[in-house]
Amino acid sequence: MSQTISQLEERLGVAVLERTTRRVRLTEADEQLYAAVRLALEELRAAEGAVKELGKEPSGTLRLNVSGAAESVLRGPLLVRFLTAHRRVRLELIVTEHTARWRQAATRRSDWAS
Repeated sequence: MSQTISQLEERLGVAVLERTTRRVRLTEADEQLYAAVRLALEELRAAEGAVKELGKEPSGTLRLNVSGAAESVLRGPLLVRFLTAHRRVRLELIVTEHTARWRQAATRRSDWAS
């Protein structure tokens, strides 16, 4: 520990501890350093917490290709509740009346996955 303190004092060019035969106490330089480091650590912890929160919340674009009938169901309170609960999700709702073509595309896509 004393070697680490000595290295710190050498790097800073000032004594961080005032040593006497009876006690050891912080110098003014060390008190300032401690206050600055403590604030920096608090900011790092806050930033880390904010980044962790980003990972918990769904985000991005949700693309839905739906028929007109499905759209009428989605446009109600169900979709409003979802978007209210997931504010970082952007919705692209594509309505098509060509459900037969859409089904064919979905079938082909599931065939490709096999």
